[in-house]
Amino acid sequence: MNAEYTIGVDLGGTNVRAGLIDNGKVIKHASSKIPQTETDEKQVLQCIIDTIHEVFVPNVTGIGIGIPGLFDQQANIVHSVVNIPSFNSVPLQRILSNRFNVPVFINNDVNCFALGEKYYGVGKKYKNMVGLSLGTGMGVGIISGNKLFEDANGGSGEFGEVPYLDANLEAYCSGQFFKRSLNKTGEEVYQLAKNGDKEALEAFKQFGKHLGNAIKIVLLTLDPEAIVIGGSVSLSNEFFHEHMIAEIQDFVFKKSVDRLQITYATEKFSPILGAAKLIVTSPVNSVLN
Repeated sequence: MNAEYTIGVDLGGTNVRAGLIDNGKVIKHASSKIPQTETDEKQVLQCIIDTIHEVFVPNVTGIGIGIPGLFDQQANIVHSVVNIPSFNSVPLQRILSNRFNVPVFINNDVNCFALGEKYYGVGKKYKNMVGLSLGTGMGVGIISGNKLFEDANGGSGEFGEVPYLDANLEAYCSGQFFKRSLNKTGEEVYQLAKNGDKEALEAFKQFGKHLGNAIKIVLLTLDPEAIVIGGSVSLSNEFFHEHMIAEIQDFVFKKSVDRLQITYATEKFSPILGAAKLIVTSPVNSVLN
C-alpha cells in the first residue's frame, strides 16, 4: 500500500516554509524568502507555489497553510495579510487547489502554531490552552475543548492589537519592543544580555512585565489551563520569564494563576504541522475548483 502524505505551509512576513509530513513527522522541508512587500501578488504567489513544489510528491492528499492575516471562509479569500500589503483579497485556496489538484485548507498562522503544539508539542495534555507567539508581532491561537476555536475569519486571538500604553500590546510584547526601546533586534539584545549588559537585562525585565500584563488580559478573556509560548523572542525566556511570572501574581482571580501552566514550545515545526492538521480538523470543507 502506498504511503499518503500531507503538506503544511507557514507563510510569514519575510519567509515561506513548507514541510512534507508523514505520520506526524516532517520528512522534508523547504524555505524561501518572500519578495519585498512592494512587489505584486503574483510574485508572492509564485514564491509559495515554488516552495510547495520543493516538497510535493504524487501521494500528497492535501495542503494546509497558515497565513499572517485573515481568511474569509465563505468567499475563500485571503485578506489583511500582515507585512505583505500586495497580497490582499487573493483566492489562495482555489489557486493552490487548481495548481496541485488536492484539497487546500487555510487558517491564521498562530492558530496553526497552537494546533501544532496541541497535537505534536507540549500542549497534548491540555483541553483548553492558547499558543502565544512572540516574534516580529504577537498573536494567540486558541484551543477550546481540544479543538481549534472556530470563528468567521481566523481573527480570534489578535491580542497584539489591544490598545496598551501609547500603542498596543504588540509594540511592547514582541520584537518591536526592542527596536522601540534600544533600536536593536531582539536577537541583538539577547546576545548583549548573555554578556551581562545591564541595559539589555533591564530591557528584558520591562519586556517581561509588559508580557505579564498581556497574559492577564488573555486570562480574563479565555481562562486557559495552559499557555504555550513560541516564536523567536520566546527563545530568550531565561531573561524575561521570572519578571513575567511576577507581574501576573496580582491577577484578580488567584486560582486561575495558581492553576495556570506556562511553558515554552519544543516542536520547531509546530506551525507547519498545525497547518497540515487543518486537513483533518478544519470545519470548512475544501473542494477542488
